[in-house]
Amino acid sequence: RGATIPLIAFLLLLVWGFSGLTVVEVNQFGVEERLGRVVPKPLPPGLHVTLPWPFGRVLRYPVKTVSTMRVGFEDDESAQKKLGLRAMLWTQAHAKEYALVLGTQTEVVAVNAVVSYKIHEDSERFLDYVYRTQHPEARLETCAYRALLEETRSATLSEVLTEDRLAFATRLRDRLRRD
Repeated sequence: RGATIPLIAFLLLLVWGFSGLTVVEVNQFGVEERLGRVVPKPLPPGLHVTLPWPFGRVLRYPVKTVSTMRVGFEDDESAQKKLGLRAMLWTQAHAKEYALVLGTQTEVVAVNAVVSYKIHEDSERFLDYVYRTQHPEARLETCAYRALLEETRSATLSEVLTEDRLAFATRLRDRLRRD
């Protein structure tokens, strides 16, 4: 009976100590924080021993996964869930589209694009993504819309849709990469 309380205390201490074991999956990099300070070297995939909670934590980011972001339109997911359909009829509202006024100020076009991106695996750029940019996905979306606006403000409808679509897409991609 006298050993019950020390045994329970030992088991709780042991479980707390195990909170310092962290697994970073194969497609991830981890960032370790010790006492609120960032360890400047990313954690590669594998098992790592860190300080237990609340003195340390590891944040994981999917660096080997290519993510996509739709630019120019937004799906109404709540309507899709309600109806249980993946696609909607053309007679019903199916998306919120973003219209761009072209350089002539008389033509309007809806440009829909998909941006594919991946978090960089280089140590310095990875830490830029994690700590030097607040809300990186929102920033990428903002940069994509700005690049669309800048590329279409001096273009005509025929330039955007027919004549030079590949060059338009290349300029858009290059501008987004610079940003």
